[in-house]
Amino acid sequence: MPAPGALAPIDWVDAADRPINTVSRGEVFERRAGFRVVHVFVFNSQGEMLVQQLGRHRDRNPLKWGSSVAGYLNAGEDYPDGAARRLREELGLTTPLAKFGSVVMLDNSARKFITLFLTTASHATVAEPNHIESLRFEPVLQIQDWMLRSPDDFTETFRFLFRFYLSTLNLMAEAG
Repeated sequence: MPAPGALAPIDWVDAADRPINTVSRGEVFERRAGFRVVHVFVFNSQGEMLVQQLGRHRDRNPLKWGSSVAGYLNAGEDYPDGAARRLREELGLTTPLAKFGSVVMLDNSARKFITLFLTTASHATVAEPNHIESLRFEPVLQIQDWMLRSPDDFTETFRFLFRFYLSTLNLMAEAG
């Protein structure tokens, strides 16, 4: 099943991430609506992270690298269900998901609520060829170095979320 189109309804959420209305995906930025997305970082047994290169015909961020999986939540959908759905739709995976954390960022003056999930898989396949150009596993330190050298190779959301991931891991390590 492909990703929902621009006319698909999603929840418009308030500053506390509570649904207050619905809005079409295509109107989110124009209306500056708060909205929900999920991201999944997929790791292999060597600890390498799967990164996804977005399709060349995408409206936003064509050919940029981003999270293993990312997607809007459908109206009425919760974060775990949305993450499982997009993992299945994008990569054909049904692996167990663990919530890592939630964060908010501004995206074109709209408040984007992001919940990040983690999972492991030995391989992944492109299940949405119009959505995904390519996939590859990379060591986390190599992604960090690549991002420092060429930040524009990555989506703004992935740069934000990758920093959130690394800083949260560092805080967890310091807390012991």
